[in-house]
Amino acid sequence: ARITAARESFQIARDAFTQLPDSDLADVVHTVSALGWAAYFLDLCPEGIALIDRALRVSRKLGRSHALPELQTVRAYLLSKTGNLHEGSEAADDAIEAALIYGYPDVVPLAQAARVRLLQLTHGPDEVASELKQLESLPLPSVRWWRTAVQSAIWDARNYLGEPVTLPDPSQRLDPMSATRMAAAVLAAITADNLEAARRYVDHARAAACELDLPSQ
Repeated sequence: ARITAARESFQIARDAFTQLPDSDLADVVHTVSALGWAAYFLDLCPEGIALIDRALRVSRKLGRSHALPELQTVRAYLLSKTGNLHEGSEAADDAIEAALIYGYPDVVPLAQAARVRLLQLTHGPDEVASELKQLESLPLPSVRWWRTAVQSAIWDARNYLGEPVTLPDPSQRLDPMSATRMAAAVLAAITADNLEAARRYVDHARAAACELDLPSQ
């Protein structure tokens, strides 16, 4: 994980997008989603939200509706990470609605995964179980890392509900969510009464967090 280089590249791209007039941004507005995801993983959420909000305004004003589903999905994830849970839920709902209207089926499970995660913070197990059932009924996205994100949300929800889950491989390649994933595995191992595994995951989580140097991790 090359976090410092990624942060520097993000700032360069953010400045370039910021300097574009609306008419030029409209021509490349679909690429703002990628920058929003980068902001999410790099803990640069306020900058990411500002970029996404402008892209949404431009998309609506200049008729770039095809960009709305993913932009709203990114917004849901960014808002949830900053603790704006109600707004995050609304953005996820808007993303699902836009994806169904404009024919972007891969976005639906990704946005639904955001809803499932948010419900774990705002509602009880019954609501989470209902939304999880709906998520599991959807086809997985074709984009590989989207598919992984949905599978991770399903794993987390099952863990939250106290269902048995397969413990992840701690030797997986480091990524910006490694410490979070290992921390969740600690709780799953404790639930399974496997304290030896829990200790190993604590060590992996600590090592990943120190190497990543990201506040959320």
